Amino acid sequence: MLDDVISQSLEGFKADCRKLCENHYPTIHNRGMRDIHLGKALSRRIVSTLSAGGHYASLVQLETAEHIRLPIFHINGGQYQLYVIGHRMVSPGAGCRHALITDIQWSLEKLELSSDADFRLLLVSDHWFDRTMASKTLPSWWLGNMPVDLEAYQSQGIKLQLSDGSLSKDIEHQCSLDNGNFKLFHPLKRLKDNEVIYKYMLMSASFTLHPNNTLGND
Repeated sequence: MLDDVISQSLEGFKADCRKLCENHYPTIHNRGMRDIHLGKALSRRIVSTLSAGGHYASLVQLETAEHIRLPIFHINGGQYQLYVIGHRMVSPGAGCRHALITDIQWSLEKLELSSDADFRLLLVSDHWFDRTMASKTLPSWWLGNMPVDLEAYQSQGIKLQLSDGSLSKDIEHQCSLDNGNFKLFHPLKRLKDNEVIYKYMLMSASFTLHPNNTLGND
């Protein structure tokens, strides 16, 4: 059930991204969305999806310690519980990737889990491609493999490269989270011909959470 809600919400969120870009151009076009906007917008979409399915859910932003940079949103739907973290991947180099994993590790300390509900951690991020190698390897690092539509990227001047590592391995090693569901989207389209803009990338990763995933519940 909860995985279906996440999948439906991500599809709806693509349309939300297009509207946000239209309303806030050129800010989003140049920089992507702020962490808090990413997390809050997707969280609201999930609450709407749950409501459409007859499940009431509340949404709050958790208070976090000063060393945790990323905003965390908690969606409380009774037996369905989601924690959403938004992250803007401005510079996708090794330092930024490591900081993201560390922030997730620290964030797990804030989460309250129990065995009587279905819990998910949902990470959402975006990125505008640039000419750096870090940017070119980001899709394969996030997915764990190269995207299938390489020719579409190349047609827009994006020459993707294979990453040496992967988000899946990094997050399993440092956060003890495995069996994640990693996705990549290109929600924006050119107004004149409706062609997909591959230079903007939206990424998601979802994980099932158990009480032993949080350091605070050990």
